[in-house]
Amino acid sequence: MMTRFSLLNIIYTNAMTASVAFYEALGLDRKIAGEVDPWWNEFTLDHAALALHWNEGREFPTTSNPELHLQVAADEFDAVYDAVASIQPSGMQELEGLGRYFVLTDPNGVRVQINEVN
Repeated sequence: MMTRFSLLNIIYTNAMTASVAFYEALGLDRKIAGEVDPWWNEFTLDHAALALHWNEGREFPTTSNPELHLQVAADEFDAVYDAVASIQPSGMQELEGLGRYFVLTDPNGVRVQINEVN
């Protein structure tokens, strides 16, 4: 029997409100809308979830920050890029044979790369 797992990515943050605003500006929807919870805010994705967890003001170990890669259909890529202008994406780049991408940095220093997929 094969066990079915679902992926939950957790980012620890000392800037909860700014972090929630960043991921909402990126177009992610919180699982529970309304006021920002000071301890836990979860965003649902198609086959995974992303959660922001309060770090209680502690310092982050430099090895604990993930790097997120989110994939967007080619026919939506330009609209997503335009929609995130307020959170300062890098210029679009292209990897030959793979497609276009751009990069953002969230309030916690996490690198978020948005990839175009066909």
